[in-house]
Amino acid sequence: MLRCRPKLSFPSLKDQHLPLVSTTLSIAFLVLTVSDFPCLSNFVNKHLLTLILVFLTHIHISKHKGLCIEQSKLSASTGDPCYFYTTLDQPWRATNGSKMSICDNNFNWKGWYRLMYNGMNIRMPEICTTFYRCGTYITFWLNGSHPQISDGIITRQACGKAWNTDCCGWSVLMQVKACPGNYYVYEFIKPNICYAAYCSGTQIHSKSF
Repeated sequence: MLRCRPKLSFPSLKDQHLPLVSTTLSIAFLVLTVSDFPCLSNFVNKHLLTLILVFLTHIHISKHKGLCIEQSKLSASTGDPCYFYTTLDQPWRATNGSKMSICDNNFNWKGWYRLMYNGMNIRMPEICTTFYRCGTYITFWLNGSHPQISDGIITRQACGKAWNTDCCGWSVLMQVKACPGNYYVYEFIKPNICYAAYCSGTQIHSKSF
């Protein structure tokens, strides 16, 4: 679908005046032209409404000539999680965070989230995180590498580590996306266990991707 800006033949006229002016001039010209031809004049009088509609249709089509923008490109970013997310700037989520009793199962997770650490870009750790970190007991880390921008939205496994389990004793599937500006967004899913929380790293992420 194209959404176009019309070319104006009369710069002094406003867009909303063009259809009325064009139609009026066209009908006036037609009436004056056919007045000397009785048969043609009768035809015009009989089908005047139809002719007006034809003129208006022509004007509408003409408005779609000129500088055009693809509607799909205008709306391509609508709903992009890189621009529609909730910021989580919670230092206790860091892997150097002390023991607490946070449980992400108690949060109403909805949509996408961007991790920050005191206002700086941060991301989930990609290595097993020991228990009693990230402000909780069972620590969830990203089992796999983060995506590139060209990868779009990908699915990753988030693994939870407890003292009596291996590094992936609990797990959930979640989605991740790399965004312009060197940050990531995550579609966090409510864990089915307490006390557990999603971890963030401790190194500020500034590398371009």
